[in-house]
Amino acid sequence: MTDAYWATKPSHEMARIIPERVKAWDDFLEATGRTALYSRAARVYYGLDAHGRWINSSAVSFGGEQGEVVLLHVNQFRSIVDQRVIHATGNRPYFQGLASNQSSVAEKAVEIAERLVEHDLAFEHAEEAWHEAVLASRYFGEGWIESTWDFDAGENFGVSPDGTTIKTGAPTCRVYNVLDVARDPSTEKSRDCQWLITRRAVSKWDLAATYPEFADKLTSAMPAEKYGSRFSWDRFEFAGSAKDNDWTFMLTLYHRSTKAVPGGRMVTVVGDTVLFDGPLPYDDLPLDAMSEGEEPDAPVGHSTDWDLLGPQEALNSAVSTILTNHDAFGVQNILVPDGANVDVEDLRGGLRFIKANMAAGEIKPLQLLRVDPTSFEIIKFCIEVMETLSGINSVARGNPQASLKSGSSLAMVQSMAIQANSHIKNTADRFLERVLNKRIRLYQRFAATERVLTMVGVDEKTAVLKFKAEDIAPVKRVILMQDNPAMRMLSMRRELASEMAERFPQQVTPSQFFEVIKTGRFEPITDAPAAQTMHIRWENERLIAGLPCRVIGVDDHPSHIQEHVVTLYDAVHREDETAIAGILAHIQEHVGMIPQPAPPPEAGDGKKKGNGAGGQQTGDRPTAKADVIGAPTAENEGIAGSMPAMPKNPMTGEQAQPGGS
Repeated sequence: MTDAYWATKPSHEMARIIPERVKAWDDFLEATGRTALYSRAARVYYGLDAHGRWINSSAVSFGGEQGEVVLLHVNQFRSIVDQRVIHATGNRPYFQGLASNQSSVAEKAVEIAERLVEHDLAFEHAEEAWHEAVLASRYFGEGWIESTWDFDAGENFGVSPDGTTIKTGAPTCRVYNVLDVARDPSTEKSRDCQWLITRRAVSKWDLAATYPEFADKLTSAMPAEKYGSRFSWDRFEFAGSAKDNDWTFMLTLYHRSTKAVPGGRMVTVVGDTVLFDGPLPYDDLPLDAMSEGEEPDAPVGHSTDWDLLGPQEALNSAVSTILTNHDAFGVQNILVPDGANVDVEDLRGGLRFIKANMAAGEIKPLQLLRVDPTSFEIIKFCIEVMETLSGINSVARGNPQASLKSGSSLAMVQSMAIQANSHIKNTADRFLERVLNKRIRLYQRFAATERVLTMVGVDEKTAVLKFKAEDIAPVKRVILMQDNPAMRMLSMRRELASEMAERFPQQVTPSQFFEVIKTGRFEPITDAPAAQTMHIRWENERLIAGLPCRVIGVDDHPSHIQEHVVTLYDAVHREDETAIAGILAHIQEHVGMIPQPAPPPEAGDGKKKGNGAGGQQTGDRPTAKADVIGAPTAENEGIAGSMPAMPKNPMTGEQAQPGGS
């Protein structure tokens, strides 16, 4: 009989199986030397001593048998890593939503989604988590973000029958490193993993309050520092005795929906207690990885910053050698020949008259402080090697070479650093795109109640955004839009704002002009036309459905007429007599709202008989009919340039006329 797949075992067995899977992952990292590599990279980055402690992290320490060796850590590694992280995350990309169709409802949903993304980045710690995960990927090889829905977060929504406060819920954004996301080591790529297990420290007392039925088991759960040997949690080692430790580990299994596990599975375990066991409540695994690249045939991330660890140690050794020599021989010794009749007391102080037997030899200082220039060359060599390996040159670090004096030369060298690290930025941007799309899907699935967000948009205007899940349902995804680096320069923003004001003097107001200079975004200028276009599309949808739409004087009537006429070109709509009649009537309302030009002055009583167009004019109101609306006749010459040719009403055969009823 075939054994059952471990992920389908009963709930009570999962409390044993899940910790075993986590231990297997820990053993794999330990056996392959990866845990030691992660520990070493983290210690070097944070400047910890060889034992992973902070006591000597920022001090000059001493080694050797008698403390005769001076040890100093010159942390070029962290400086370069931080520069690479800044290149990747220093300028937040902006995002554009994509909808399932081009309806006005879908366009409104896209607008809400784009605003929601800006809000979550600014106020829901999504951008902070992004930075943290990118940094973790530099010394751990990979950083993870978990995007789940927390039903106990958000605003107060109501009270349950038992008196418990009901929350609106909110998406979470937790960051993990490679040690905290267990997986199957035999999988070739992390994206192919069918399951992942997260491990995070949680308060035993909070768990006991959340699950009172398991309170006794949870408060006596194994403390964090006893749960495996993991250097990233060594802070618990000094937190007190086991019974005083408030923290334990929570393990959560996420399994994809597969043929073996239909619907997926999610199981949460603390100690030997299963807190949750059910189908996976998400479309896919709620974790995304940030990694510069993966190792061949292993689901483990790789970082090129590990190549800098060796040169960093060589640099520390060279610096320590120089300082050891200075510490031992920095205080000068005096060489006195035997028989010079000079006592040590004679050499103390200055401006003294000293008698000596110079026949015995010259009294001179003993020069032992001189350092071989090779030591300084080694220091320079190590730094240059680290810059070459990382692509972060001296210009990018603010310490350009003396030979680089012109601005064009500095700019060229700086651009080379940006280009060399562009792959990290592209990877970080796509990583953020995946995380934000997961958050959008969480809102679409779980935001059942209306949510109110107070936020500042890209145009830096405060706005209140209200939405529910169905309001953003048409959004398929958000895609990353690369910002133009030139727009980060004030001179470029000023130049573009001036050009737009010159080209569109009637559309650009002074306040919009200065907003473009300040923010580099064109939304202040394009918002009004975009809103008008969205409204016209909304009208088209209603007119096609046979619903009325109101015309008001401030509408841009020529634009409305032009867009409404387009709906008549659809073969399906042309068969709907009711829709056509409604569209033509609505167009006629717009035509009637267009101001008519005054007639030219006439001799006599101001009345004109015959106009050569088959009609006549009485008083000041034109009544002649043209074959094509918009033709340059005497009656409509003032609007000929802006009016399109009007269609005929198929029900009456009459041509739609401007100013008609």
